[in-house]
Amino acid sequence: MSEESRYFDASDKAYAFVKSIVTIDSLAACVDHCWPREEMFEEYHGRAIEAGIDVIGMTVSYGQNDFMTMQKQASHFLQHVYGDVERFEIVRKVGDIQRMHDEGKHGLYFCAQGCELLNNDPEHFAPIVKNAGVGTVALAYNERFRAGDGCLVKNADKVTYYGQKVIDALHQNHILLDLSHASAATALSAMEYSIKTAPETPVVYTHSTPLAICDIYRNMRDEEIEMCASTGGVISIVTLPWFIVDPMAQETEPHHIVRAIDYVRDLVGIDHIGLSSDDAYSWAPAWEWALSKPEMYQDGGVTARAAINKPCGVAEAAKVYPAIVDLMWEGGYSDEDIKKVLGGNLMRVYGQVWG
Repeated sequence: MSEESRYFDASDKAYAFVKSIVTIDSLAACVDHCWPREEMFEEYHGRAIEAGIDVIGMTVSYGQNDFMTMQKQASHFLQHVYGDVERFEIVRKVGDIQRMHDEGKHGLYFCAQGCELLNNDPEHFAPIVKNAGVGTVALAYNERFRAGDGCLVKNADKVTYYGQKVIDALHQNHILLDLSHASAATALSAMEYSIKTAPETPVVYTHSTPLAICDIYRNMRDEEIEMCASTGGVISIVTLPWFIVDPMAQETEPHHIVRAIDYVRDLVGIDHIGLSSDDAYSWAPAWEWALSKPEMYQDGGVTARAAINKPCGVAEAAKVYPAIVDLMWEGGYSDEDIKKVLGGNLMRVYGQVWG
């Protein structure tokens, strides 16, 4: 789990820099089956406050999860947030993030890895979901869904008519469209539709890595990165070792992350990069759960083999961001560039969509 992952050495200057700027982890997956001890919330997010991580997007639904499942997961987070309002808060507007940074607090917004929480009625459920604090919604999670195909679907098809209605509802209710976990065919066609119907609205990949960096089914083709950037959107590079190093890797190190940052910068520029841990409070039960759900990961055994190895070196934001800063400085990145990658680019997109 993140307690098992290590802190990476960094300079005092880098630690101070991270605390001085707005920093964001665009998505973590600390859902209930990865949460064996209640106090892990306070421990994990306490480390974030100490390191200067201002905001983390928390997964409240994925795959087949419906609206009621989302509410239950969100409620679990909210019990802890409202149990310590001096430190924690739910983010709904971009101004909330800046204010929390200024006050030394830590914010959470909610992420949906799939659109089943809209209960097949996006027009009516999207406003409720928005009001609940959900800031990003994806179209599909690995498998085939009514809105479109996930990244494990062979001969994947374009976004469906229903998927287009989901996109309309997300845009109308100021929720970011997330293309993570979608197949390339669904993602590209969804972006084409979004550009046609809402040309000023950016889209995001909340937790994805370039296929050119790590050749695994979940990662993004260059044309997806380029089209996302063309909307003004942001690709938040997921730092899980099996998506950024190798499917069997045990640990992500800072240089792996900077290598991916370099790649996206060279392809589309510095203005379209963010970071995402896709982290869990505890990885040991997460791997046991993955082994018990083979229908969700029909990937030729990749997930099963990784689960048996039980990698836990997941580059928790609080433990790796300062080391990333040092490496980016060494690589010639300016302070402004680093501010954009660690949070500024996402702040721009959140401001455009959330207000």
